[in-house]
Amino acid sequence: GSDVCSSDLTWVYLSEYLACPVGLLITYIPGVNVIYHEHDLPNEAEDDKAQTKGALWARKKLTRNAKLCIFPNEARAEIFKKETGRRKDIFCVMNCPTKDEVQSEKPQKNKKTLKLYYHGNISEQYLPTTILKAMKKIPYDIFFKINGFETPGSKNYTEHFKKIARKFNLINKIEFSNLAPARYELMNQCNSQDVGIALIPKNDTINNQ
Repeated sequence: GSDVCSSDLTWVYLSEYLACPVGLLITYIPGVNVIYHEHDLPNEAEDDKAQTKGALWARKKLTRNAKLCIFPNEARAEIFKKETGRRKDIFCVMNCPTKDEVQSEKPQKNKKTLKLYYHGNISEQYLPTTILKAMKKIPYDIFFKINGFETPGSKNYTEHFKKIARKFNLINKIEFSNLAPARYELMNQCNSQDVGIALIPKNDTINNQ
């Protein structure tokens, strides 16, 4: 807080609803503008209820003062409008790579190892353990790199996923790591694998895709 007040900072970017209590305070600092970019919609049914309740209260207050509010799709923007009553300066920006980040197709190689890759929200909704069942059925060597983070509603899911991997004797075939500090490093990790995993639930009630 003191760093924000004493610096020449004029814009603050928030991309996590749990940061809204702090973001709300920042909106009252003269000359500092807040951009609120919401990636994952809060899930009150799964998240820590007390923490979520406080964050959602701050979210509603924050979004009245934020200069811009950004969402990944129109459905999410409409939900936000109904929840907060805000109508101005709301934008939809899809979570997609830029053209410069898309590389040409990798040359085919005669190899017996398949490298799978996933990055993002580590939860049962987007990284179900049924992936491990599928891996077990593949007749050749397979390796799965998982790069991401647990949300408040999916605490300890990483350990659960590892437990199932041990059950299928696949614990040595998976690797969990934190998201790369820079986007270009994350894209480089994607490009070094064979197949990217992106799953969307059939009945997605929170419109996070």
